[in-house]
Amino acid sequence: MNSFGPPYPFSLPTNAKVALLPSVVFELWLDGQTPGKNLPGGFISANIALDTRDLRIEKMIEFGGRTGMWRLLEVLEQEQVRCSVLATGRACEVHSEIVQEYHRLGHEITAHSYTEDVSSYDFRDPEDERANIRRTADVIERVTGERPTGWISPRATPGEHTARLLVEEGFVWSGDYPDDELPYVMDVQGKRLVVLPYSGLAVNDYQVTLVEGSWPGVYVEEFQRTLEFLLEQYRLTGRPGVLRTSVHAHVYGRSWGRWAFRDAIRCARHAGSDVWIGTRDALAKHILEQDGG
Repeated sequence: MNSFGPPYPFSLPTNAKVALLPSVVFELWLDGQTPGKNLPGGFISANIALDTRDLRIEKMIEFGGRTGMWRLLEVLEQEQVRCSVLATGRACEVHSEIVQEYHRLGHEITAHSYTEDVSSYDFRDPEDERANIRRTADVIERVTGERPTGWISPRATPGEHTARLLVEEGFVWSGDYPDDELPYVMDVQGKRLVVLPYSGLAVNDYQVTLVEGSWPGVYVEEFQRTLEFLLEQYRLTGRPGVLRTSVHAHVYGRSWGRWAFRDAIRCARHAGSDVWIGTRDALAKHILEQDGG
């Protein structure tokens, strides 16, 4: 067994070789604002700076709450897996019914800022950032009856105060940091925060379709080959792996992309007990238990 570096100190749930974290991203921007002026690709933007509201883009994004979230829920229920919904507070307010249904069925609702155009690194005053974190958590609690345990900033953009504010506000995990491949525990002024590392390049419909302009088959191939590699690495080194399959409700919530999400999940299920499939909250709490929590 050839393994370099320090051994990984934690096991995965059910002692699986790989953990899969399915994620559905549910976003809204501030009223009248869209990402149209700063996103590439014809699906969301033709890189045309408009002096007026870009209603085409607004309607494309509204598809997520109107249709995409419901259709993705059907896939998740048909495949009998639970996901983490990365939801902006405003999306939860505007489309509370679908968020409540995900929560009722056992899916995790994760805080993803109040709106997608408010990133953690936009704040100069940490108390303003705290207000945004608290506002988002309050909305999710009001809609679902349960306070979120996890946070991911839009585009995973933490500020220098974000981790401290999260533990002070009672969060268990953060998905903002891309400095590892496996979960670890961060000490934040004597409090523990589980980091579930994030990479925007990893099996994400935004990257595959909006940035690269590739068809959904590339998404499935990326997932399959990464899963095969992680399982092989476990056999060779004994080190577990973590993988995600992320889709945005306004992108792969559509029929031409939804099948790719389904196929990725089926690929993981085909691996049987080698792959644990669950929410980020469940994984974070499992790591904390092993860390003495």
